[in-house]
Amino acid sequence: ATDLGGSGGGHDRACGAVIPKPKIKKFITELNKKIK
Repeated sequence: ATDLGGSGGGHDRACGAVIPKPKIKKFITELNKKIK
């Protein structure tokens, strides 16, 4: 999230992020790469 100008946090079983709206598609693309 911070790489895209947002913020995030969480713990072992949960997470959350605030992402600037214009960068949400990029965030989702990068997140999908990391969880595959």
